[in-house]
Parts: sequence; C-alpha cells; structure tokens
Amino acid sequence: MSDHVTQNTLEDVPLRPPEISLTSRSPTDILVSWLPIPAKYRRGQVVLYRLSFRLSTENSIQVLELPGTMHEYLLEDLKPDSVYLVRITAATRVGLGESSVWTSHRTPKATSVKAHSAAIIELYDVLFVLQHCLQSPLQLCVNTVSAVFYGTQ
Repeated sequence: MSDHVTQNTLEDVPLRPPEISLTSRSPTDILVSWLPIPAKYRRGQVVLYRLSFRLSTENSIQVLELPGTMHEYLLEDLKPDSVYLVRITAATRVGLGESSVWTSHRTPKATSVKAHSAAIIELYDVLFVLQHCLQSPLQLCVNTVSAVFYGTQ
C-alpha cells in the first residue's frame, strides 16, 4: 500500500496571459474581454490585470491596472475608424506574468449604425453560456443553452 503525498508549491507569476477578445459597440469604444487563466497556468491568485493599448500609428502606450476579479473593460473616447493594438498581462502577488501578443482592432466608422442594445445583451448572454459550457458537465450545458435560447428551464 502506498501513501499519498500532497505538496503545495509557492505562488509564482502566471505561466501564460489571458486570451482576449475585442469588439466595438460604437465608433469610439472597444470592449476588451478575457477568460480567466486556467488554474494550472495561474500559479496563484490573480490580483490584477494590466491592460495596455495604443493607436497602431503611435508609439505612446496607455496602461490601466484592473482588479483581478474583472474580466472585461470598456475602452472609451477612442478615434473612429482607427486601428488600436491591445494586450493584457496577469499578475499574482509575486509579480507580472508574460504579456499577451498585441491584438489589433479597428473601431467602426463614425457613420456606422450603432448595434441595438438588446441584440448586444443577447450576444453577451450567448458568449457567457458558451464560456461556461466549456467548464460544465454536458447535461448542465445543454439545459443552460436551452434556457437561454428557448426560455425554458
């Protein structure tokens, strides 16, 4: 009979950055959203996210530090029809991990029609369900999808 040994390692910086998604709801904003880093890559509790962004035509980088509990942030007052570069870094109490690669996103032209807010909310509901389905048992996922799309429980 063998004994089980459990060993806890010390907290360290995250092994990889979060994966980000960029969308615009208007010509002057970008919604940056990200999934939590899987536990095996976190190496501790994420205490903050460092969000960096800039216009692709400029060298000046703007940096925001956000609480580790956040998973989206709306960049506002941006220039319409412009390419922005965005990246994110997660940090534990030990320090910052590796930054994500720069991800580009063009804001819509100022003449673009704004998306209807109800449609945006529905899209967020769908994204939320899909993100959580990846971490849930299959039947729970099927029930959740049915409830969102068909209004059943």
